[in-house]
Amino acid sequence: MLIEVRIPIAWRKYFGGNATVAMKEGKVRSLLQELESLYPDLQGQLLEADVAHPALNIIVDGMDIRILNDLNTFVETGSEMNLILEHRKG
Repeated sequence: MLIEVRIPIAWRKYFGGNATVAMKEGKVRSLLQELESLYPDLQGQLLEADVAHPALNIIVDGMDIRILNDLNTFVETGSEMNLILEHRKG
């Protein structure tokens, strides 16, 4: 079975307008690496020096991965992973 990754509106253009993408279960780091591989326009927007990009919040089943096991959090089949962009003023 698969997990559901919810895509921020700003990135949906890279996913053919889709709000979600289905992926196999795995650790958050591996899932982000796979997304960057499948969607090269996202390169550097998900991971930065092997940590989550500072403007990206990742929520798995309603829990922020920073209070779980960060990028080593395992996302199980049937789970939902939300990618949330932090809006920064500049």
